Amino acid sequence: MEDKRSKGITNFGMFIIICALSSLFSRLIESRLTIYPAILAILLLILGIYILKLKEWARKAIIYYSIYSIISVFFIMVAYKLGLPLRGSDLRDITATYQTPVMKIVVISVLIITNLLSLLIIYFFTRPKVKEQFK
Repeated sequence: MEDKRSKGITNFGMFIIICALSSLFSRLIESRLTIYPAILAILLLILGIYILKLKEWARKAIIYYSIYSIISVFFIMVAYKLGLPLRGSDLRDITATYQTPVMKIVVISVLIITNLLSLLIIYFFTRPKVKEQFK
């Protein structure tokens, strides 16, 4: 018997897959595909696929990934606000390129939206009705 997944799980699974693919393709097009972001994008792609297959380990992994994302973004925001040098090509681009007041607001807004999406993922995948579908 085939498992029935909710529209929410389908939507989140597809969203995760689309985000992973867009990250990989945009970095390939820009010739900026480095190991760490590539591994994260591939990990997200695998998680998205297995969330659609209702695998419990994928549900737990996306929750852990979201927690990792929230912590990372928090430290990036603090370092960015304090003007500390950041490691990694993407982080250097953020601090070097976006020094105008408007761009600082845009960068901080994107980081906040990233955290809100991570919180939404954690909330959704820890709900009892959603957890039940992964059993």
